[in-house]
Amino acid sequence: MRLLWQNISTRDVPGMPEAGTMWAALEKHIAGLAFPHNSFDFDYLPRASYFVASKYMELLNDACILDRLIKNEEGHGAAIIGCFNDPGLQEARESLSIPVIGVGEAGMLLACMLGRNFGVVTVRRKLIPIIEDNVRRYGLESRLIRRDPIRSCELDEKLYPAMFDLPARTAVPPFEEQARLMAEDGAEVVVVGCASLGPALSLAGYNKVEGTRVPVVNATAAAVKFAEAAAYLSENLGLSTSKALKYQSLPRPIFDGIRASLGFE
Repeated sequence: MRLLWQNISTRDVPGMPEAGTMWAALEKHIAGLAFPHNSFDFDYLPRASYFVASKYMELLNDACILDRLIKNEEGHGAAIIGCFNDPGLQEARESLSIPVIGVGEAGMLLACMLGRNFGVVTVRRKLIPIIEDNVRRYGLESRLIRRDPIRSCELDEKLYPAMFDLPARTAVPPFEEQARLMAEDGAEVVVVGCASLGPALSLAGYNKVEGTRVPVVNATAAAVKFAEAAAYLSENLGLSTSKALKYQSLPRPIFDGIRASLGFE
């Protein structure tokens, strides 16, 4: 089974000259999570607005993400949008015929299976309202801890390229501080609110909050396994995204015609 990991940025990120090293490490981690009979294709945007913390820039970027997903759909059993914010997820499920997995949704749904409640530690405060909106959209508010269920470890973006080279030094301490406080406030599960930070923590061997029995969910890993399951169920049992109402697609001639009129071909 071929699966698609759709990155939300270009391979070369402005201001981050070592981004290629980070992407290579992330790809290796994802490929290693997949079953041997499955493989991942990794796609990067030809252009991007980068700032998922800005709703306007995210809106612009979503159009680029959707364009690539539509163009890359054929030959893949399922697709993953590679960001915890799940940008363009609802639109992708409407536009594609294959299952589309969101990293954030996958991580939170897995957390619901692992404990009575959960919290999320993201990397920037500006992302907290976005994740809160997603939680409401997914109907998971009742599963969050009561006090500050979404928190940020304020990870310096300059450390991102080094996360996989020196994960214990750069990624664990800022995350650990917030995860420990969250566990003290009653969280039975902590979800890593970043598609790159989760793998970096896993590679550092950090899978539980230190000194507790609280699991730490690498949402990227959850998305990989959900994508494999969704692709299998779609191929073998015909179970895929419902097109009955919310995700009902436009007739293909209209769909293709409008895309072409806007320069998406």
